[in-house]
Amino acid sequence: MAAMNEPSAGSGSAAGITVVLADDHAIWRRGVMADLTAPFRVIGEAGTAPEAVEIIQRLKPALVVSDLHMPGGGGIHVAKMCGELCNVVMLTVSESERDLLDAVAAGAKGYLVKSTPPEELRSSLLKAAKGEPVFSSSDGWPRDRGERTHYPIGNVKSYSS
Repeated sequence: MAAMNEPSAGSGSAAGITVVLADDHAIWRRGVMADLTAPFRVIGEAGTAPEAVEIIQRLKPALVVSDLHMPGGGGIHVAKMCGELCNVVMLTVSESERDLLDAVAAGAKGYLVKSTPPEELRSSLLKAAKGEPVFSSSDGWPRDRGERTHYPIGNVKSYSS
């Protein structure tokens, strides 16, 4: 993956809030990018943790939105390596309390689930860009009671009316 606009990084008001997206699924990156309109400006994206670290260290964005589980150590590696350089927020399907605690211990400023509505995501990321901690608000979340939060394709049940 690559940088999108290298010339100005950081969080200056003229540049907006610069963001690097890290997720091993390009379709998720594109979807989040479409939701992050002004004042956000996506300046780079990565599909693995090592790619993310390289881009973050080079571009020095104000904010990183990273998937928790991706090749090369995932968001935990990104937060450990870059949490001092910028604000790192996990955007993940995992609702596990252990994953949340590990992410925060690694240096993440926030932990949001991918089911977060777009306006709540934008609002949370605005706060995170200022260094405020942000966490998904969801009924009964986080979960670690043996419940599955997502299901393999073979186990999906079809309901028709």
